[in-house]
Amino acid sequence: MIRIAKANLKAEKTKNYFVGSVIALAAFLLTVVMTFGYNSFTNLQHESNFQALFYNLNNNEILRLKEIEEINKIGLYKEIGREKKEERLLSILYTDQAMMDLSNANIVLGKFPTKENEIAIEKDFQLSDDRSLGLGDSISLQFRNNASKEFQTSQFVISGILQTTASGNENRMGYNALVSSAFVEADPFLSKEDYSAAISINNSSSYSNEELKSKIKEIGQRMGISERNVQINNVNVDSNNLSGSTVISILSIMLIIALACWLVIYNIFYISITKRIKQYGQLRAIGATKRQIKQLVLYEGENLSRKYIPIGVIFGCLMSWILSGFHWNAVPSFSLAFLAGLLTKVTVRASLNAPSKFASRISPITAIRHVDADVNTKKEKRNSKRLTPFSLAALNLSRSRKKTVLTLLSLFLSGTLFVSLGTLLNSVDPISKAEKYFPNHGRFDIQINNELYSETTSLSDLQTEGQLSTSLKNKILAINEVEDVIEHQYIEAAIEGIKTDDGAAIVSIENIPTLNNERWSSHLAEGKIPDVDSSDASYILLNSASSDLDYYGAHYAVGDHISFIIANDQEKTKHDFEIIGDIPDKNSGTSFYLPPKVMQTAAPFNSNKSYEVITMDKSNEELIKSE
Repeated sequence: MIRIAKANLKAEKTKNYFVGSVIALAAFLLTVVMTFGYNSFTNLQHESNFQALFYNLNNNEILRLKEIEEINKIGLYKEIGREKKEERLLSILYTDQAMMDLSNANIVLGKFPTKENEIAIEKDFQLSDDRSLGLGDSISLQFRNNASKEFQTSQFVISGILQTTASGNENRMGYNALVSSAFVEADPFLSKEDYSAAISINNSSSYSNEELKSKIKEIGQRMGISERNVQINNVNVDSNNLSGSTVISILSIMLIIALACWLVIYNIFYISITKRIKQYGQLRAIGATKRQIKQLVLYEGENLSRKYIPIGVIFGCLMSWILSGFHWNAVPSFSLAFLAGLLTKVTVRASLNAPSKFASRISPITAIRHVDADVNTKKEKRNSKRLTPFSLAALNLSRSRKKTVLTLLSLFLSGTLFVSLGTLLNSVDPISKAEKYFPNHGRFDIQINNELYSETTSLSDLQTEGQLSTSLKNKILAINEVEDVIEHQYIEAAIEGIKTDDGAAIVSIENIPTLNNERWSSHLAEGKIPDVDSSDASYILLNSASSDLDYYGAHYAVGDHISFIIANDQEKTKHDFEIIGDIPDKNSGTSFYLPPKVMQTAAPFNSNKSYEVITMDKSNEELIKSE
């Protein structure tokens, strides 16, 4: 029987290659899902050990926070400033040791800075002259003071080499450095700034995902901290306290892969057996038992599994390693890859169970009948008088409904598999992530300097300065190979009649995009969208799913009237609008939209927030960038 099985495999090479590719694909996908998923969650878990950040805490609030029983550890930090040079960014911070522990950061060489002129910096950080840094070296940093908002230059001596969870990562743009508490106290502005705190919850693993998030919010409310100053560390919470939906999603993906593999292999072997019914009947006629016929089919599948599962597992590990980068844990990954191969083997064995039983039940008489079945019946002769392509297709599909259902289901699942794989690859593609910030397919984004924001300087104040002026736009347009400059307008407005503990209810208003706005029509739930070229200041478009409106408990519908106060430090204007349409979008924080011309007239200042620069195809982007 083993010799016959080997002969069958040699005789049906096309079938074997197809079955083998399905087995390899299933092993490949299961390996990628299991190993890449494990490494992704592990890397996210190791990024930090805190579950939430509380911003702008004074000394009294910090003391009260330390008295809360549910909190295990509190780490404090202050943002000192940032130095930007070319494409390199250095974030300068002050942290205590508890914050270092919660961030999985440590001093690997030297010591923590204690003197006013001492600093600890990452080893990977390079100076503009490509000089490497070492202990005792002097370094001069020019940065914008996060409290005073002014540029300053400070001289430091490197006291320690800092290591963070990002250290060693290639193609980095951002690095970190730590200064001492003495440096903070010596600065008249930084010393008055409030601290931010990272908190670790006692026995956080014992909570479910939603319970832990609710506990964090409850602690913030108990402390009287504004909800805006409470940020849940979703990376930590969602990776350590998996939600039920996440677990179900992962298991569903694995089930779909296994089911698709099962169906395709089942169909292929079922069709193959129906083509060889005569052969199985001959084997039964010369004395083969049902058990031997069943073993014959199972051996073919076993042989293909031994050949193709290792190929799928190896390529799955390679793909997982490429997607995960250098954060790939070899021992657990290989263990999971072995498990993926084992699951594929079990799936193949299960998919062969029904075809092998079908083959074992074939008798010599059944084989003869099968040959006769190829002759048309009287019914088929009657139908042949009115044959069309559609009637032939319907007749063929209706002959074996079970086969038809399984074939269609396998096609559906196969499509699902490839779409899922494409989504997986797209989700880790940095280019696709960046493209959502360039709705008009531009190549550069020039923004208002948000480092100048402070308690006394708002976005509207910076817009009043005219950083994104018409003259700047014309200068950019004059650059060779620049095709267009798209204005992105943004206004922060107060809703009249709504007051909160923090003051006015501030929401965002953006311009309706002038280009590539097809998605707006498809997302429209009610009403209509104002014409993009309209200058009628009577109507406004609503995003009823905005998180800002939900935060303020404000609910509006098409036909409602709403009033806004739009102001800077010089003047204030009031505008009344009727809501003409609703585009609910939970992924957008923007609450309202207006045509560009109305945006310009509604604000008593330049409402531009960024310029999206569109370049010609195959343009010299480095030259444009330097210009």
